Amino acid sequence: MKGMVKFVEIDVKKLIVGGSILVLVLVLSLVFKGYSETPGFCRSCHLMEEGYQAWKNSSHYEVKCVECHTNPGFKGYLEAKIAGLRQASIYFTNSPEPPGTEVFHAEVGNERCIECHNAINQINGVAKKDLPDRLKEIGLVMGHRTHIEAKVKCATCHKSDAHDFGEDKLEGKSQTYKLSDIKDLDECPKEDEVICFNCHNGTFYNGKKPSQDCSTCHEL
Repeated sequence: MKGMVKFVEIDVKKLIVGGSILVLVLVLSLVFKGYSETPGFCRSCHLMEEGYQAWKNSSHYEVKCVECHTNPGFKGYLEAKIAGLRQASIYFTNSPEPPGTEVFHAEVGNERCIECHNAINQINGVAKKDLPDRLKEIGLVMGHRTHIEAKVKCATCHKSDAHDFGEDKLEGKSQTYKLSDIKDLDECPKEDEVICFNCHNGTFYNGKKPSQDCSTCHEL
């Protein structure tokens, strides 16, 4: 009887120790999970400093990295974690992949953008009050739904909105838009008669001009 009691006591001790270790592991995992989803953790890799500073100075500075750089659902979350482990392994072991290996670039799917900017599916244009200040002045109406239906990724034109590295901005030349500036003209210019650069050439509109143009995607 005494042996049986002793046996039970030993099992209880092991159960307590094992349970404590399990709880500790779970707590540490939750703490690390929370930290690993912060912009500060992403910044801990020195290669991300430029992207971090660009994000911090952007209009998306209150949106965490994981909110854009993971696909929706558990599958997307799991894929992001696996990719993160791969990147962390390469960084901390200082073992870059062999030359010729496909370079990994973070992508932002339209699903993530639409979670916050879902109004673009409801209308073909953007209300003047919702336009950036520089576009309010000229009254440009951007047909977002047209581009979404054409399977154009939001990031194709807006990739500099969160990480403005000062390049690849697709602005300034496309199909003809009816601008408030030309509403008093007798006839609106036809698509084959006007190029946005005729006005947006650095002379008008406070001297602003696009670094690239929409001809990358649109045939004129």
